[in-house]
This record gives sequence, C-alpha cells and structure tokens, in this order.
Amino acid sequence: MKLQFCSSKSVVILLAIILSNSIFAGKISGTVKQEGTVNPVQFATVTLIRSADRGIEMGQMTDNDGYFELLNVPAGDEFRIEVKFIGFDSYWTKPFSIDSDENQFIDFGDIFIKQGVLEGDLIEVNADRPLYEVTVDKKVYVIDQMKTTSGGTCCDVMKKVPSLDLGPNGEISFRGSENVAVLVNGKRAGILGDERKSCAVAIPIPAAMIDRVEIITSPSAEYDPDGMTGIVNIILKEDKVSGYNGDLSINIGSTNKLNLGSTLSYRNNKLHLFSKFSTEMLEQRGNGYRVTNAEDREDYRNVKDNKLYFINLGSKYDISDRMLFASEAKFTRYYRNTLDSTYSSHIDTIYVDSQGDGFAQVYELGLYTNFLNDSKLALELSYDGQVKDENRNADGTASHDSSGYNLDLSKMILRADYYHNLSDNLQYEAGYKGRFNTHNKNYDTDNSTHVFQYNENIHALYGTVTFALTEKLQSKAGLRFEQVLASVFLDTTGTLIETPNNYDHVYPSAHLAYIFSPYSNLKFGYSTRVNRPELKMLDPFPQNQYISEVDSVGNPDLKSEFVDAFELSYALTQDKYKTDLGLYHHNIKDVILWDDDIDTVTYNNSGRGSLNGVDIMLKVSPLNFWDLTFTGNYYESKISGGTEDDQNGSTSGGIIRGISMFKIPSGGDLELSGTYKLPKEIITGTVWPDGQYTLDMAYQVSLFDDRLKLTCKVIDILDSDIYEQDITETTDDGDFHINSYRKYDQRTFYLTLLYKFGNI
Repeated sequence: MKLQFCSSKSVVILLAIILSNSIFAGKISGTVKQEGTVNPVQFATVTLIRSADRGIEMGQMTDNDGYFELLNVPAGDEFRIEVKFIGFDSYWTKPFSIDSDENQFIDFGDIFIKQGVLEGDLIEVNADRPLYEVTVDKKVYVIDQMKTTSGGTCCDVMKKVPSLDLGPNGEISFRGSENVAVLVNGKRAGILGDERKSCAVAIPIPAAMIDRVEIITSPSAEYDPDGMTGIVNIILKEDKVSGYNGDLSINIGSTNKLNLGSTLSYRNNKLHLFSKFSTEMLEQRGNGYRVTNAEDREDYRNVKDNKLYFINLGSKYDISDRMLFASEAKFTRYYRNTLDSTYSSHIDTIYVDSQGDGFAQVYELGLYTNFLNDSKLALELSYDGQVKDENRNADGTASHDSSGYNLDLSKMILRADYYHNLSDNLQYEAGYKGRFNTHNKNYDTDNSTHVFQYNENIHALYGTVTFALTEKLQSKAGLRFEQVLASVFLDTTGTLIETPNNYDHVYPSAHLAYIFSPYSNLKFGYSTRVNRPELKMLDPFPQNQYISEVDSVGNPDLKSEFVDAFELSYALTQDKYKTDLGLYHHNIKDVILWDDDIDTVTYNNSGRGSLNGVDIMLKVSPLNFWDLTFTGNYYESKISGGTEDDQNGSTSGGIIRGISMFKIPSGGDLELSGTYKLPKEIITGTVWPDGQYTLDMAYQVSLFDDRLKLTCKVIDILDSDIYEQDITETTDDGDFHINSYRKYDQRTFYLTLLYKFGNI
C-alpha cells in the first residue's frame, strides 16, 4: 500500500480540546509507531473520546518522536483513544477511565498503526466509526454504518455511496459516467466481470464482507490510469483478533431473495489463515414499455433468476519481523436465467430465454519486505481465469432463432513497488506493473459462426515524489509510462484477420495540499487518465439481434480516449458538523462517439469533450443520538466535433442523497436513506423527465454483547426505483420520438441476522 501525502503534518480530523473542570484529573501518554518498524509516526492525530456520548474530550498531534501526552483528563468518565494518520487505518484502544486516587496516570507505551488493515493488541473495531471520512487523497465510506446495506449485496452498497449510481443492468457509474475503475483491495480481479467496466451484479462479495469503500477522484501515478472519473476501491474486512473468529449471516427478502455468508479465521503471532463464503439466490421481476411517434407500443415483462457462489481462501505468514508472505485464492460460480417477453400489436409476441453460467478463479501471491533504512518492497503476482457460456433462444419471430457464445478469459499481473522514506519531508516511490490479457469469444448462431479474440499486453513504469514544501504546504508529483501492445483478431471465414492497436503514452500527475489547521485543508489534483474501449465496442458481431431494441456493432479500429483531469476541494471539520466541497474539470480527447440509425449503433473516435461538476457533503449532528448526512453531485458534459448533429451537445444531471441515523434510547439504530436523481438532460432528450426518488429504511439492534445483530429493512418503500427516458432521434425520414419506461425490481422487505463467534 502507498503512503498518500505521507508528509508528517497531514491530518484532516477534528481535534476539539475541552478543558476539564474536574477536581481530579489524570494524564495519558504513549508513542505512535508504524507497525513492522521502529519508526515513530509524527503528527498523528490522537483523540480522547467519551464512551457515553461519543463526544470529543480533547486531543493533540504526536511530536517528532511520535509521543503524545494528554493532561487534565477528568476522573470518573469512561474514554477511548483513537489514533489516526493519513494512509493508515484508525486505531482504537479498549475503554478505560481515570480513577480519583489510584489510576491517574496511564501510559499506553508503543502504539503501532498499520497501513491498509486494522491490527494491534488493543484494537477493537468501533461500532460507532463515522459513516464518512475525508483524507488528503480520498473519501472513505464505512459500510457497517449504512444499516440499509446490512445483509445485502455489492449492488446495495454501490447504490448508497455518494456520487455512485447503478445503471439498469448494474453498471457502476461515478459523477454521471461509467468510465470509473473498480478495485477490490486495490486490485482488479476476475471477480469483477469480464469487461473493462464493472457490473455490480457480477461482484460476488456481500455487504457483510465489505469494511469500507474508498473514492479516489484524482489518482496519482502509482495507480493504473484506467477510469476517467476516478477509482472506487472496495476494502474487505479482515479479522484483527488472535485465535479463532468468524461469523454467520443470513438475509431473507420477501421477493424471493436469499443471501448466506460466513467467514472464519485463525491468527497467532506469525500466521493468519482466513476463509470467506457466500451464496446469493436472487429473483427480480420487472416490466416496462416503449412507445414511438408511429403509435407503436411494445410492452415488456422480465424475470431474472440469479444464483452465485463465492469462496475466498487465504493466508499470511510473517517470515520475520520485516518480511510477510501472503497467498490468496478466490472462486466464483454463477448461473443466470432471464426470460423476456415483448408484446406488441404489430408483431407476434417475442419470448427470449437467456441462460448463462460461468466460473472464475483468481490466485494471488505477495511478498512484502520492510528494510532497516526506512524503505519497503512489495512483489505481487496474480492470475485470473474465467470461462463463461451464454445462450439465447427467441420464439415468436418469423422462425425460431438461437445464438450463444463461449468466453475464455485469462489475465496475469506482475508488479513490483518500492517505497523509500528519505526524510521527514521527502519520500519517493517507483515500480513496474505488467498486465497480460487474453480474451477469446466464440459465437454460434443458427446461420454462422464468429470468432473474436483480443490480446493486450501493458507494460508500465512509474515514479512519484512526495515533498513538504513548508509545514503547511505538501506536494506530490508523479509520472507513469505505458507501452500497450494490443491486437484484435477476427474469424468469420476460417481465416484470422489481425487489427493491431499499439501505442505508448505518458501519464503525469501532480497534487498539492495546504493544511490550514487540524480542522481544515485545501487540495488540488491533476492527473491524466485513459478510457480504453470496452470489448463489445471492438467486436463487430451484432448484439441484441432478437429483441426489438437497437443492435450494437463494434469497431475493431476504435482507439482509446484520454483525459486531463483537474480537481479542487476544501474540507472543514467542526464539533457538530463536517463539510467537504469539490470542483472538477475534465478535458477529453478522441471522444468515443456512436454512429447510429434507428436499428444499429456503432462507434468511432471523433471530436473533443469536457466534463464539469461539483460535489458537496455536509454532515451535522443536531443531537447526540442523531446524525444527518447530505451529499450531492451535479455535472455537465459537452461534446463537439462529432460527425452527426445528435453527437454534439451537452448532457447534465445530478444526484442527491440523504441519510438520517438515530440511536434509539431503548436500544438499536434507525436509519432512513433517500435518493433523488435530477432529470438528466442528454443530447437527444431526457432521462427521468420528472426526476427519480427512492426511500429505504432499516432498524438494527445488537444483542448478546454485540455478538448478534438483527436488522429489519425495507428497500424501495415508495416502489419508485425506475428508469424512464424521453428521446428524439433524427433520421433521413424525419424525427423519431421514443418514450420508454423500465422497472427492474419490486419493493422488498428483508430480515437479516449476523452472528459473530470466537474471540471478538
């Protein structure tokens, strides 16, 4: 993992110092160090928090030796200490109190904090971790605090993260664009699907296994440049306590939905073994219609039946105090069946039965070394393999038609990262990453066969330098070079035809952070990103040919889009509220546009584009038992230089989310979560002409010393989660108006049980 803006004075959390009037007062001290080393962590935030109301009693930053000392701590009250530093996970002590006569001085000794995971002898995951955190380089959302995701799927989580949205079929978008990179524990793996863009439906990880979601809007050069609008990093939970530990979960939905999950781990001083298992059996029933100005109306009925099984096995072994070896394997098996019915007055009823099954396997090895000279080296090797079969049968056309394909996908990633802390004010990082991808897709229809093969090898070198210009001003500069060797192979006649697409590109990045105080900071980021074409955009075989929607025909000569991304943000934390405001601007080159008529869409590179937008977050705590969080995003994109009139113009839209969380005095937590999507104005019309609003509710109670959590929730209370659009296509025969409506699922009531066992 990387130290983002790891200069010693980086901090974004509130430090509220309240003077005590107590007659008896104590002293608390300790030294904060980086785990695996003897290096002190300077300027880490140490906060003394009251257990009763979660209020902040006092706090300070560690000195040059990592030492802190809290004076005048009132006696009698119960407290916990939280230690935070940018790039590290929070550390919480167990509850303690100052006695009026004996226990007036508490020395915690060395407190070790670790990057990426929460570990330590005194560590205890705090049930009251904040829902939303802002660091110098990312925004973090704690999933356990989102009660309406309890027992749910990855789709449920993605729907609740601010500025994220899901398309009609589970496509993840951020700031109005699907050009976002989705990672799991910082890695892109086969469990994310076979396309470049990630579909939340394809991610087998249940919400119960997700610790937090990180949004990185301006990634630096050590990250892959994929994802024009940024990176969504899903961080999984990891057991921190020695001995045997685990949990069991069950989630039952009223609309034929069932989720089961379990984790089990064993940890001693040198070895950590863990396993995760989950299964999903979900049914979705939807309906919709499509009306044109020719007074043609088509009505749809849709039933989806998805079954998914996921197993994750792994181990970590401390070879020495400074060397760790890790291995991990993930297996996913899924079955999907979709029955679409299309009714119309001018054609026979069409029934399309689509069936798919697939198997994905991921293997990962890692060797991590901390050297005595305050540097570290990470070596990683991973292999993803995936096979997938899809078949579609259509009845009701002039004759019975069928089609299908077989997919064989393999990916190998080799990477080496070296980090060196030269001084308190200067750090650098360098590395290599190789990605070797092969994609084979064989179609089989009633009339022909078609073979599509895509090979892509990407070699990347990067370097970053982090430097503190002054005590308050920090900087980070980076450069990444990529060599891409890619080819499309097509076979429709028994002969493979190759279309090469090789290119080199340099991706610079630059970041500045100005720390006004421990309570506020201003950040600027610049990075160059890329949007490589989706594989379906390269594949010329027609898609969706048996339902009365538009066929998609790919273009093997399609090139990548490149973007220069700029971002400016300001964060402020006060006792009762927290706010974060961000502005962003993107310049896009070689925009991928579509050439279309009423029945066919293909793709080309034409014109330039821009994206402008604003993000805002406001969290307030009107009362000790009540938290309110509001988030919003508004964006506008423009395209010029397209070859057709309906390619040029602007698109605008936005999304507002609100979460109200209550602590019930008699026990339990109540959450109300609402979302409003503004009407989305696109070049050819409007999506959600009247806007779209949804409301969810959940109540959660903990029993038996927090070993059992019971959650009751209702998703889509108003039964209003729909997709609607009103567009006009311009053709040689005049304007063609289309109004369409889709509802993909129903209001659902859930009951969720989570039981933890072991040394929790």
